[in-house]
Amino acid sequence: MSEQNPARPGFGNRDPGPASRSAGVATPLPTPLTPSPTPLSPGSLTPAVPVVPPIVPDHELLHCIGRGSYGDVWLARNVLGEFRAVKAIYRAHFDADRPYEREFEGLKRYEPVSRTHPSQVAILHVGRNDPAGFY
Repeated sequence: MSEQNPARPGFGNRDPGPASRSAGVATPLPTPLTPSPTPLSPGSLTPAVPVVPPIVPDHELLHCIGRGSYGDVWLARNVLGEFRAVKAIYRAHFDADRPYEREFEGLKRYEPVSRTHPSQVAILHVGRNDPAGFY
């Protein structure tokens, strides 16, 4: 039987076995990721040409921390001083309106269930700026 992990109730700690115990091998703890001071190239960890942050009401976008096929993820601070990840999906990244709208419809369906289980990314706010071409 495994010993319970107090930090994660319901998850046991597996015994690494006698070789690890007798050798005194310690498993290194994961290190936190350090945000990049400059934006990232799509699909890589290399800095890209700085991009202008979108205007998001009640948020100060500090810097781009990731990029994907449809948009960027920004480290932001809201008016209460809390740090948040803000994802901007750009219309210009789609060949047609339909896939862009389909992504938005999926977001609308996912948002209410996003906060129902700890394994899901919680969506705290959704906004849309059609004149600027993003949501």
